[in-house]
Amino acid sequence: MILAPKRIAGPAFIATTATNIYTPLPSTSYTVLRHIHIANKTNAAATFTLYIGATGGSASGTELFGGGAGHSVAANTEFDYYCTLFMASTDFLTGITGSASTLVITVEGFQIFGDGSTAIGPTGPTGPTGPTGAGVGDANIWTALNTWTAAGNNFDEILAVDKGLQFPATQVASTGANVLDDYEEGSWTPALAGVTSESGQAYTTQVGRYVKIGKEVCCQGYLLLSTLGTITGNVQVSGLPFSSEATTDLYGAVTIGFHDSLTTSTVWFGGFVSYSSTRIFLRMKTAAAASVLVMNQGDFANTSSFLLNVFYRATA
Repeated sequence: MILAPKRIAGPAFIATTATNIYTPLPSTSYTVLRHIHIANKTNAAATFTLYIGATGGSASGTELFGGGAGHSVAANTEFDYYCTLFMASTDFLTGITGSASTLVITVEGFQIFGDGSTAIGPTGPTGPTGPTGAGVGDANIWTALNTWTAAGNNFDEILAVDKGLQFPATQVASTGANVLDDYEEGSWTPALAGVTSESGQAYTTQVGRYVKIGKEVCCQGYLLLSTLGTITGNVQVSGLPFSSEATTDLYGAVTIGFHDSLTTSTVWFGGFVSYSSTRIFLRMKTAAAASVLVMNQGDFANTSSFLLNVFYRATA
């Protein structure tokens, strides 16, 4: 269930003394802040800081927004601060200005009622499990716009994300079967290679893109030779962005969508990604009833080209 935010506090006027903006409801409620509107209706600039803590009317809680000397608001201006911030039933939202100018703050969000195990209301069936864990305070720290670190909070409802999910640049791999631990988009460079060696190749075009979701990798690529050079051993395509999983007989699929200027006539041209590899093993058939054949340098020319789609499973 997706809940629409509504006004839950304000308009609240804050000045140079700490003022409660939001006072918690009874102990059987939780609050999620989604939108904070700050308006300076005076002719002078003002600074402010917001705090979340267990004590009302106090600037001793965890700093939510402001930083040091506070956040500056120009005269006769307004701005909107969007977030998704979980507050426990004991958390107050407090504001204080650094100057005599009074600011007006309005807060939107929604309350979740429940004691963590049963719904509040008339006697009836057991309700869904509610949020758990400590509220915003020493354990949960606001770090930046739309970014916060939560300690021990479980969210089982649909997560609505309007600015995207960001994964770390270096994957933090998980062994959990139900954990999505990586998403990445990038480039790779397909190149012809030999099982033994390769040298002297030149290309008019080499282009490749990939998307990695968890362990699953999907690649697209196109190469157009200008010089074939020397390829010793069966021909492969090198340069895949991730090594394939080391599971025996678990092969990745390769589809050749187009090819041109091969020296051998084929009825099928394709390949596979073997396990523990960053290379594509190319194969062909020269007739419908013929066996699948490996490909060698003699099957290619100086102007050979092909495009491919690859789908395989990475090591992590």
